[in-house]
Amino acid sequence: MTISKNKYYCDSSVKTDDQWKYQSLLEKELPNEPYEIIDSRSGKIYQSGSILRFHLTDNIKRFILQKAYSDWKNYFIEDVCFLSEGREILSTVSHEDYIIMPLNEDQRQNLNNKGFDFDVEWRR
Repeated sequence: MTISKNKYYCDSSVKTDDQWKYQSLLEKELPNEPYEIIDSRSGKIYQSGSILRFHLTDNIKRFILQKAYSDWKNYFIEDVCFLSEGREILSTVSHEDYIIMPLNEDQRQNLNNKGFDFDVEWRR
C-alpha cells in the first residue's frame, strides 16, 4: 500500500457491523508483509498513555483475528494499530469505535463501495 500521498480517513461505523468490517480489513485489505503492531498511546494518530510494540508473527496474527473489534474495548491492549516501514497503515480508537487508515481516493471509494464509511478525514 502506498501511503505517501494518502490522507487519513476515519470509519466510525464499526460499532454496528463490527466483525465483518474489522476482519475484512485485517484479512483482505492489508497485504501480507511483516507488520508491526502497537498498542500505542504515544507517537501515533490517536495519542494517550503508554506503548507496547509487537512484531506481527503468525501467533499474534491468530490472536488478533480471533478477537472481535468490540473485544478490544477496555482490554489490557487497546487502540491497536499496524505499522509498515514506521508508518501507520491501520489505527483504531476502540472506545470511540474508530478505524483510521491512510487512503487515496480510489482506495477510499473501493472500501466505501464494500460497505465501509471512510468519509471523515482524520486530522491530528
